[in-house]
Amino acid sequence: MEIFKTRNEKSIVVDYAHTPDSYFKVLSTLKKLLNNQYKMHVLFGCGGNRDRSKRNEMGKIAAKFAHKIWITPDNPRHENIEQINSEITKGIDRNKFEVFKNRKNGLETAIKKMNSGDMLVVFGKGRENFQDINGVKIKYSDIKIIESHL
Repeated sequence: MEIFKTRNEKSIVVDYAHTPDSYFKVLSTLKKLLNNQYKMHVLFGCGGNRDRSKRNEMGKIAAKFAHKIWITPDNPRHENIEQINSEITKGIDRNKFEVFKNRKNGLETAIKKMNSGDMLVVFGKGRENFQDINGVKIKYSDIKIIESHL
């Protein structure tokens, strides 16, 4: 887990979590540490060609703790990103989340829409420097995008 502060006093937490259990543990702990006057946001996606059964469970856990959820591609591999996203968001209040086909756009939007003092938890990629999309590894880094806002 890495914690960053933007120039506007927004906190961004990056964690490599990939399971419902780890989502629950990270979010419940951070929620306790966050002052109640501030909001928690969660950005994540689920890998393609992996365990589909945990997608909706992770979405519901994120919805339980977050004011807003930002759904973005993780490593969709050879799976349809829209199908992955629909499995994540099934049964979650439509006003609770936004879906992006491009992770960079989702991350930048999430950071811009947060208020000073709010926290964004970014799950999944950690320090990976690529995205696996249709068998092609595309250069990408959550950390570099976040660092541009520090």
